[in-house]
Amino acid sequence: MIYLTAGRLNIGLLINGLEDDFANAICKGAAEYAKISDINLFVFPGQNFQMKLTTIGDTLFNSQYGTVFSYIPKDNLDAIIISAGSIFNKYDEQQAIDLIRQFSDIPTVTLCYESEGCGCVRYDASVGLGTLIEHIIVDHGCRKIAFVAGSEDNCDSRHRLQIYRDVLRKHSIEYREDLVEHGDFSTDSTQCIVRLLDRFDNKIDAICCANDHIATYAYKVIEERGLRVGQDIIVTGYDNVSLSLSLNPLLTTVNANPSNIGSTAVGLAMEMIKTRKPRTITLQSMPLIRESCGFHTGPIYSSTFSQSLAAMRSKDDKSAVSIGMFNYFRDDILPFSDLLIDQLSDPKTESINHDQLLSIFINVIKSRASDTLFAMSVYDFVKSMHAATERFCSSEKKRIQLADLYNDIYKKTCSFLQALACTQKQESRNYNLLISSLTFLVNSDQNACLSEIMQHLCRLNVRNAYLYLAEKSIPITDPSVAHAFDRLQLKAYHHGVNCVVPDDIPDFERGSLLCNDYIDFSKRVTLVTVPLFTINEQLGVAVFDLPVNLFDYVHILSRQLSTALESIGLFSRMINYIEYIEQRNHMLTTIASKDSLTGLYNRYGFFQYSESAARDPANNGRRAMVVFVDMDNLKPTNDTFGHEEGDFALCLINDALQKCFGSDSIIGRIGGDEFAVLTFPEETDTEYTIIDRFKSILRELSDNSGKPYHVTSSIGVAVLKCSVKALIRDYLDIADKWLYQDKAVKPKSILKE
Repeated sequence: MIYLTAGRLNIGLLINGLEDDFANAICKGAAEYAKISDINLFVFPGQNFQMKLTTIGDTLFNSQYGTVFSYIPKDNLDAIIISAGSIFNKYDEQQAIDLIRQFSDIPTVTLCYESEGCGCVRYDASVGLGTLIEHIIVDHGCRKIAFVAGSEDNCDSRHRLQIYRDVLRKHSIEYREDLVEHGDFSTDSTQCIVRLLDRFDNKIDAICCANDHIATYAYKVIEERGLRVGQDIIVTGYDNVSLSLSLNPLLTTVNANPSNIGSTAVGLAMEMIKTRKPRTITLQSMPLIRESCGFHTGPIYSSTFSQSLAAMRSKDDKSAVSIGMFNYFRDDILPFSDLLIDQLSDPKTESINHDQLLSIFINVIKSRASDTLFAMSVYDFVKSMHAATERFCSSEKKRIQLADLYNDIYKKTCSFLQALACTQKQESRNYNLLISSLTFLVNSDQNACLSEIMQHLCRLNVRNAYLYLAEKSIPITDPSVAHAFDRLQLKAYHHGVNCVVPDDIPDFERGSLLCNDYIDFSKRVTLVTVPLFTINEQLGVAVFDLPVNLFDYVHILSRQLSTALESIGLFSRMINYIEYIEQRNHMLTTIASKDSLTGLYNRYGFFQYSESAARDPANNGRRAMVVFVDMDNLKPTNDTFGHEEGDFALCLINDALQKCFGSDSIIGRIGGDEFAVLTFPEETDTEYTIIDRFKSILRELSDNSGKPYHVTSSIGVAVLKCSVKALIRDYLDIADKWLYQDKAVKPKSILKE
């Protein structure tokens, strides 16, 4: 093996967990730039020290993730990049300073946080956010504009709030404290949105969110109240992470793309290695106007084509979608539009270059496309582009040629997107299946298990992997307390397809896990270090040499790998209890699909299992029903009797669903007060008998509950025939229409007489 190949730089990156969109994008930008620059990148995804994750269990184990910072090979790094702005989300100034000082003897670049003696990369929010707020004031006439900031002690949050105040002052709009709430950049901000809307009885013109993550909760609360984002209330975000393009309608946001921070930071680190002179690079943000602020005009658009596109807006077209997509493709699509307009408007040119223009457009789509682009959105975009460029035609012949061009553009783009979506869906399923099946690679031969695990990692396209395990694991008695191992053993590793479980197990101190003779530095690497632990014990550390597309799976991969390794150890010690271990592993792999209050499937679990059942070849052609149930008056019940009684009422509906549909049906709680069922009814059952049976059961349970209030619900039913193409969401929409008809006659009072 080659020990830290001479001539290739080695740069470390300290970041919070890769399941966070912001951190993930930074890492991807850094990794891509490192690849282009032929340098080694060492990624240490710890965890935000104060971050509350999606589950209580994850939050309790934050300190376990933080142990990865103890394994940094400081003496073998040429420079270090520290994402202090995300690791210390609710700034503990001293913690940030202490961490940065550990690397004072090598060039250090900080992200979104300036520190003396360090280089820094950050975005200037002033232009992008300021212009965006001005846009909703000037172009939409908004005056009652709320702002949801991050935590009060986060400097980025304070800066963005100040921009909001400055823009209001510039336009002579009074700043009101009651229009401002403080959420959190990383955790659930639902309640602050609820407080805002309750305070103003939903009568707010716009909600500006300090990042895209907060904006997702604004969407959720607004839609739960029967309002429409972009029409009833404008919503905007900040960052332009991939999340912003997954929302419907597309989120208007500020392009401060974290991937640019990552790539710029690597470039700055390389510069500082040569010059030893720190400097701050401030990236300029820009607004991205999409559907969530409705229709708009465009001081933000500069080109002839984009001005023409924006000028087309009207209340009966799809220009909001089109301009949103134009912003997404902006830098890449302008060469196409400029060339097209030149050829259309030049009377000396007899024909437009159909093949050249088609090739340019399709290449743009291929370079920037994702599974968030849908065929109808592309159709609206192409249709608007067609109309915007048609006025430049210098002859009727070119008008016909233009129509042919856009027709081919649409057909080829849709064909590509369809193939891309199928590939991505299958790839995601394959990764999830392979990762989850790690937990089943357990038998009584420990070495055979380790060998199979390494082969499994090969199948996942992990280029190289190293498993460092403790000779004796550390029991976890307090999840908030974690210990870094002083020494670990290299129990197994693989280079490409060459998997090794050494007979003489090498042993290393913590500082040499990533710089020893077993690490393959013959080629450039992107090494990601993750802790291995379960709810019971700390096991060690895994080091993966990963391609960028696997960053999204690091968190689940480390958890499943940890579970598999724990199972191997338990199997060797307690072979008589293997059935118990498998049951627990199954619980760990399925816990994410369960609702904590009712024990039913949550939204994710319901759609996963119901769609699987509907598409099961064994059920092909079988009659089924999708039932949508929504509790009536949950908020009045909570407000009058307290949230514990509201929870009781939800559990009562759960009991009624269990009695009505039985264990053969798939039942889920898919929202706060929403339930869904996939059931295979008897031949004599109709939609009406199902509805009557459920309401009768719920009525009886409510009458006998001993509570002073009624528990009622609205219900809708849709009938389907199972097939490999069945989409449960489509039938749930049909059932939802029935439900809202039923809800129209819900009781006004919840009190029993």
